Amino acid sequence: MKLVKPKLEKQSLSNKILKTLFYIYLVGVLFVTMMPIAVNIFGSISILLRGFQSMSMCPFDDLIRGRSHALEQILLNILMMIPMGLMLPLIYKTKFMKTVGIVFLCSLSIELIQPYLMAGRASDITDIITNTSGGVIGYQTYIILRPILNKLVEKVDQI
Repeated sequence: MKLVKPKLEKQSLSNKILKTLFYIYLVGVLFVTMMPIAVNIFGSISILLRGFQSMSMCPFDDLIRGRSHALEQILLNILMMIPMGLMLPLIYKTKFMKTVGIVFLCSLSIELIQPYLMAGRASDITDIITNTSGGVIGYQTYIILRPILNKLVEKVDQI
């Protein structure tokens, strides 16, 4: 019986560097949004039985009510996803809708997982909206900087 060795596609130096940076970025996002992990089995069972009651479905409720740090949280959520919106089309050549869809699904996943992993963390529709907005801004930044980014990629690949 022969073992079939998968063909590895040749990657350029710039692609390897960009993917490495992207993976580091993703680990950072997971660290910021999921740490500290304190899995509570009974809390998870409780969530399964009662549903996600703690998810705020009123967009920008904290900002409207004047809660402290609401504007800061909105800005940080936007900033957190700008790199994803920029790097997905740069590395994987994704179009606008696919890029925004991936950012949205990542944000939704984070928001749905947080209550299982951390006591006191609530899911919020505002986070999903602002994270997705950050992805849109990142994609627009990519479009604006595409000529410069392409030149940088070419220079790195000539090394």
